[in-house]
Amino acid sequence: MADAAFDEWRPDLADLLNKSLTVCRNTRPGSGGYIPQPSLVSVSSALDGRALAGIGALKSDGTAVTYVGDSTKLYALSGATFSNVSKSGNYTLSADERWSLLQWDDQIIASSWDEPIQVITISAANFADMITSTRKPKARHMGIVKDHLVLGNVTDTTDGDQTHRVWWSATTDITDFDPAIATGSGIQDLDINGGEVVAVIGGEFGSIFQRSAIWRMSFEGPPTLFRFDKVVRNRGALSAGSVAAFNRVTFFIDRDGFYIFDGSDVTPIGKDRVDRFFSNDVDASNLWQITSAIEPENSIVSWSYKSNDSPGNYPDKIIQYNWSTARWSISEIDHQLIFPNVSNSQTLDDATFGATTLDSDMRALDADEFKGGLNLLAGFDTSNQMASFSGAAMDARFETGEFQEFPGQRTHVGTIRPLVDGTASTVSVSAGVRELQTESVTYTTPTTVNANGEAELRKSARYMRLRVDVTGGFNDALGARYEPKPLGKR
Repeated sequence: MADAAFDEWRPDLADLLNKSLTVCRNTRPGSGGYIPQPSLVSVSSALDGRALAGIGALKSDGTAVTYVGDSTKLYALSGATFSNVSKSGNYTLSADERWSLLQWDDQIIASSWDEPIQVITISAANFADMITSTRKPKARHMGIVKDHLVLGNVTDTTDGDQTHRVWWSATTDITDFDPAIATGSGIQDLDINGGEVVAVIGGEFGSIFQRSAIWRMSFEGPPTLFRFDKVVRNRGALSAGSVAAFNRVTFFIDRDGFYIFDGSDVTPIGKDRVDRFFSNDVDASNLWQITSAIEPENSIVSWSYKSNDSPGNYPDKIIQYNWSTARWSISEIDHQLIFPNVSNSQTLDDATFGATTLDSDMRALDADEFKGGLNLLAGFDTSNQMASFSGAAMDARFETGEFQEFPGQRTHVGTIRPLVDGTASTVSVSAGVRELQTESVTYTTPTTVNANGEAELRKSARYMRLRVDVTGGFNDALGARYEPKPLGKR
């Protein structure tokens, strides 16, 4: 017997003699193997327009809230209904623009290039213009560094468009952006050769991403207040949505692939794995549609993007990376965006169980959706409705690299035993075969696994690869075991 482990998904490697997976579709990278990708389920009323941003936040009393925006309105979620909490007259965002949303204490701040920066106290009736100082910059990107609201890629009526500018508020006063040593507000213009600022990541220090440079923004006190060091040259981020941060680590996509930035150094995580695949697959004319989110409890970062094969003008792929196992996967889901939401705690009185009795649905008692304060991956479907990744498991597909078990001879495989754990799943197996590397791969008719857990393949070829399809969900998918035998050279 021979084993074909479902190891890393590495589509960038050549198919022949690739010990990794060449296809790993509609699944998530788990701690030991691969786990199901739940489908997207609508959980709210529809927005008036396409969703452009979302944020889940916790109030100081522990209550979870969700705010989102489209091109004309900002909304707050109450139960399953979105209510318009825009300022009077609403808004007008131009094409390809997004909102940037963040939390400051018990306030939510929203910024864009097309509207004055907005603020709302959580649970209040409406957003309102935030800045009260003489200078009133607008910004595409925001972050919180120390006790300052930091804007990046700004415009105002005095200096006009300054896409390479960083501008921070007065100390602890996010309404004051008049530069002054006494208040702590200031401006820094970065190297224009680095391109526009595409992301501002906050914390004890700031990480400022341009198109072709990464800066560290460090607090050093008056008179300059902040020091700016260009720590990475000739490398930056594709777009704001391609950057996702957790603690002191930032994941981002550059022009040539996926990276991690720790405040000083950059480490590649997609090289010889998924970088080339992504570069060929992403719609380069719609990079603004990339969004990202982190699930700390699962050690997974996800990027949503529009592929060249998208059936409409919206993202259709979600690529995921598990930083604990260094494994990748991808799912094909039509949607508008993804964002990190926060769960509210629920009691048994609050919960709705799918089963007819509590005893038959005990698994739901410790499900993530009943725990408050968890970071959950959320999204919007193509009908402008917020959705959770909590539906039925999507149909998964795993495909091994191509092997030549006996060099110079053909290989016969009689039976295959998929190592897929799951009582509710239906597993089928097929093989991709060819005699010459110059030929196209032909797949056999899928064969369902029998009562013994095996699939009868009975196929011979000089070059072969195994395909395992799983329908109905599973617990873990680890690989496949097969029995190869050598045949003649013809």
